[in-house]
Amino acid sequence: MDRPNYPLNPSPEYNTEIPKILDTDPVRASSSVNPIITTLMNNTHFVKLLADTLDAKLSSLTGLNISFVVDTFADLPDTNEFPPGMLVLVRNDETRKGKTTIYEVIDGEWVFLSIMEINLDDFATIDMLNATIQAALASIDLGNLDVAVSSRAPAATSLTNTVWTNNRAAALDQVTAPRMANLDAAISSRAPANTALSNGVWTNVLATALNNLVALATTGVGTRVNMRVQRGTVQFGPTGSQFPSLSDANITIASVNPARSYVVLSSNNIVTSNAVNRVSATLVNNTTLRLQSGSQTLVFWQVVTFD
Repeated sequence: MDRPNYPLNPSPEYNTEIPKILDTDPVRASSSVNPIITTLMNNTHFVKLLADTLDAKLSSLTGLNISFVVDTFADLPDTNEFPPGMLVLVRNDETRKGKTTIYEVIDGEWVFLSIMEINLDDFATIDMLNATIQAALASIDLGNLDVAVSSRAPAATSLTNTVWTNNRAAALDQVTAPRMANLDAAISSRAPANTALSNGVWTNVLATALNNLVALATTGVGTRVNMRVQRGTVQFGPTGSQFPSLSDANITIASVNPARSYVVLSSNNIVTSNAVNRVSATLVNNTTLRLQSGSQTLVFWQVVTFD
């Protein structure tokens, strides 16, 4: 849905009583942030209205004259009865906390110009009041009003010190030029994380082994792999033999690493697709070779180990 705009007071008063947001505050838009932003925007609106008025009146500001005085804002008469540029002083402006204010007729409306820090009881006539106002205006350095206030950034865009803290500033100071110099290439020019090699696979042991292989291949110097071969025969015979057919022959061998060993078999029996006639071998553990045969045959075995 559409977001509502912050409400602006058509007759704003510059307000310096802006509560500070603390770190311990439960921050909510409606109760914490929006009221402060509204106050800041009304302050900006106040300055803009004043600037717009000053821009129009700057050339004739020293000729400012109050036409008459009323007690309250409600006492201001219908603007249709007065020409543009008519200035009226309000003694106790209820819209400005009872301050003494000045209004001007602009585009058929009473437009707030300023709050006057004066006591009207000190002036017997309008002429005396105008003379005091002229003296006050003469002391203002109008050269400082070199551009429209509306051309400056509004207060609502200012940085808040509850966000931009000293700690954050100190952290930003750590981003020094030498460290920034390390960012000498775009991150996108580097390989993505999902293509990185895993150190769980490419271990230091594996790296050492690869170095040895390279050394052997290029210089003939390096750690060589030792191959050991254990051999033997087993006779599977009829019932009553040492290893009858369809039985297991467990043979004790010298200790090997099964993960680095393999078994080579041959026999004088023709191996067929019939599972009963097949000869098989299993390294049960590091010192036991188990042979199996489904028929009467002489089995030749070899255990080859790479140390």
